[in-house]
Amino acid sequence: MELRLLRFAISFLSGVLWTLFLLSLFYTFTHFMRYSLGEAIVYSFILSIFWLFLILLVELAHLQVEKLKELRRQSHLLERIARKLDGNR
Repeated sequence: MELRLLRFAISFLSGVLWTLFLLSLFYTFTHFMRYSLGEAIVYSFILSIFWLFLILLVELAHLQVEKLKELRRQSHLLERIARKLDGNR
């Protein structure tokens, strides 16, 4: 149950970060477009690096949760195999 809730929270946070990424990129580009196109592109690029780093951290957390889920499944299967092997002796 707690793993499912954690996966939901990570997925929700990922969606929020992508939304904030796009909104802030749009706002930054349109704000600095008044000054020059080059400046708007540079500031948007710098801002996108920040947001993509945060998104990467959330995706790494998601990968770790999936890894934990798979390890639990494999441990359960190995325990079942061990019980069957002990029962055959």
